[in-house]
Amino acid sequence: MSDTPQKTRSGTRVRPARVLVVDDRGVVGAELAEDLRDERVVAVECGEDALALLDAGQSFDLILCEVMMPGMSGPELLSCLETNHPSQAERLVFMTDRIVSPVVEYLLEGVANTCLERPFDLEGLRSLIERRIRQPASNTA
Repeated sequence: MSDTPQKTRSGTRVRPARVLVVDDRGVVGAELAEDLRDERVVAVECGEDALALLDAGQSFDLILCEVMMPGMSGPELLSCLETNHPSQAERLVFMTDRIVSPVVEYLLEGVANTCLERPFDLEGLRSLIERRIRQPASNTA
């Protein structure tokens, strides 16, 4: 992580974004941590670990969550967040591979959260992070 924070519209600096990556393939979190080295990236391999961090009082500007994982799926994690950490639920963005299976389509039906396809457009992801770091959550939990 570099010590160069992002600039605001006024030219002042803000803190690095706090990004949580939830993906059962640990390599995804490691790759995103490398790609987003100007941010504070925390990677976990299951929804239960993500909930443990949030229950311990941590909060994130953006939560990138794989849709399909063994155990707790991404939509199941979202449901838990909506109940216990509503301000974090609105910061969750799903990620999936380009070819979306009917199961993934079914899981995402009726979910308002954004879904990004891999491989990521890194500039687009950085822009999303920049918008999220400036956008206050509507609820506090």
